[in-house]
Amino acid sequence: MRSLALLAVGANPAVDWQAHYYHLRQLWPCEQTVALQQLAHMLFAVPKRGLCSLLAEDLVWGVSLHSLWRRGRMSPPEFAGPMFVAVGGEDIIVAPPQWQRWRQSLKPGDRFWICPEGRHFFHYENPAAVSQQLAQFWRCQDDTVALALAASGSVDVRPVGE
Repeated sequence: MRSLALLAVGANPAVDWQAHYYHLRQLWPCEQTVALQQLAHMLFAVPKRGLCSLLAEDLVWGVSLHSLWRRGRMSPPEFAGPMFVAVGGEDIIVAPPQWQRWRQSLKPGDRFWICPEGRHFFHYENPAAVSQQLAQFWRCQDDTVALALAASGSVDVRPVGE
């Protein structure tokens, strides 16, 4: 793997929407539907019809470290290659304290991007902006690899026809 892109992932990967859901259920004893409706409004700028049933399904079938009885923990990811980390500017899950932890752990060549007005699922609601940022990151990686190969003398980078 040459690079890694993380979208809406905190410096602590265990901090996800399901952890917030279970925390909400402990603080505010209510029916699951009510909690999911409230959370849907926090996760999406404009919640779509049927979203609560999709979130409920993800609680049952999705992979998560969390339950009503306990919330799990995970170590931050370690990756030697370049990373692209993107977060939503209005995300309540991966909030500014997580951003700061990311910024402190990024290496040269890594990129941190905040999607303005994006909530937790900003990559769903703003696919064009996300794809533009990812393409720009990957182009920079390709340029870096080409320059390294040219500097080593492994590859001839002169334009075709010269």
